[in-house]
Amino acid sequence: MHKLLHIQQEICSRIFEREELVEGLTLGALTGQHVLLVGPPGTGKSMVAHEFCRRLAGGRYFSYLMTRYTRPEEIIGNVSLKGLERDEFLRVLTGKTADAHFVFLDEVFLANSSCANALLTIMNERVIHNGTFVQPVPLLFLVGACNRLSVGEGEWQAFVDRFLLRFEVGYLEDTGSLARLLSNPGSTFREEGTSFSLAELECWQKEVQEVQLPQVIVGKLINLLCRLRNQGMVISDRRFRETGNLLRAKAYLAGRDGVEVEDLQVVVHAWWQRPEERLMVVEALQVINLPYEVKARELLTRAKAIAHKVEVMDNRARLKAVANDSNYKLTEIYEELTAMHKALNHQDPWLGEATKQVDQLRVAVISKCLGLNQAELH
Repeated sequence: MHKLLHIQQEICSRIFEREELVEGLTLGALTGQHVLLVGPPGTGKSMVAHEFCRRLAGGRYFSYLMTRYTRPEEIIGNVSLKGLERDEFLRVLTGKTADAHFVFLDEVFLANSSCANALLTIMNERVIHNGTFVQPVPLLFLVGACNRLSVGEGEWQAFVDRFLLRFEVGYLEDTGSLARLLSNPGSTFREEGTSFSLAELECWQKEVQEVQLPQVIVGKLINLLCRLRNQGMVISDRRFRETGNLLRAKAYLAGRDGVEVEDLQVVVHAWWQRPEERLMVVEALQVINLPYEVKARELLTRAKAIAHKVEVMDNRARLKAVANDSNYKLTEIYEELTAMHKALNHQDPWLGEATKQVDQLRVAVISKCLGLNQAELH
């Protein structure tokens, strides 16, 4: 197993229902693209970022809570007094954004325009203009967090566009996750855990560039771009260009040497600006013939996992507690598969069989929870 996948599993075992987000941070590290986390307070946005970024052994990490009163020197560095003595306007960069490998800025869009402009060059060109010098910065990627996404205009629109990956982070919904949250010792990070070095990351980034992007995928991506732009979505050329590397990184994590159709799902986290546009991307992906089978197999796997969890459970009180939740989830999966089958005019035999399997699993779960034979339910 790739070390990065092992790190993802470790983090997800401590921070629940954040699998897509943790994978997004991994993709950000592999591609050098910035990540934005959008969601209400108390959803663990900063916790996930800190837990991932601390895995870089020997890396420098800078974190700051932005406000509308934050001054550039707080995140970039104070003015050098020695520089002023020589009539030079220089900043002391040590310990600030331009000196860090990973950066986390909470409430990033509360920053004023001076801070946003100061960050733009660092984020995009990976350099900082310090006096008459142009200095390279070691920044690998920046993670920003906010309660809601405001696209803005002018320099703000350019600033928002720097975040290629965007994730909506909500409160926990799974009852099992909520129960585990109460038994969790708290938000204190444990020091143990798998880490990686700068040399390893640089090697992985080079290997990502070697992943093939087939012409058929390029065609589907262009088709998707045109379709969404015709619907009024704003997708910059820079965002489209960088999506290619995201697809390569997605395939790389899956252990493949070429991008496949299923990797296009990462676009769902890259092309929307307003939350309501996310659904537009999902629907457009289906229209350009993203195989239903990929999603259907994922749903069937989830259904089997839910049913197996109930099947091996012997405690009657516990069975009653999970009955409604398990039945609800299986019903949702059944209805989604049924809708897919209907959309294909019932012409996919495998999809029909998968739908039937989920229905049988649902019946088995109900019978187990009620202590009945399956025949008694018909």
